[in-house]
Amino acid sequence: MRKFKIPKNISWYYIFAFAVIVSLGIFLFSFFRIREGSTASELKQWDRVQVWWDVDEVYYKGNISKVNDDGTFNINYDDKTTEDNVDGNLIKKIKRRQLIQSDQEQDEEEEVEPDEEVEPDQDQDQEVEPQPQPQPQP
Repeated sequence: MRKFKIPKNISWYYIFAFAVIVSLGIFLFSFFRIREGSTASELKQWDRVQVWWDVDEVYYKGNISKVNDDGTFNINYDDKTTEDNVDGNLIKKIKRRQLIQSDQEQDEEEEVEPDEEVEPDQDQDQEVEPQPQPQPQP
């Protein structure tokens, strides 16, 4: 295996500057992340997707209701709204793992709290006597 050798005529200042520029580029790329959508060939009708909304700067979940001939998509959002002719670059397909996680989060949100909190008895070893049932009158 060959080792990478730095030519002697290159100053360490240039190497340091190169490393700083590369690090800065990586930071800027991750900070101003390019929102890459799925390719149009990957998306099909009834796929579960997230659509980027520039106004709110957030993804909204929905389903593709129709794949148009011009490469755009009609979307049915989870909040019962629809949008036609959405560009494929704004759409990200939700993977199966993300679907399972979002379903679990939704189940946790739907848990119903009881109206009254029941406090545990202080004496759990104590037996409770059954209450007498009222006798029906003839």
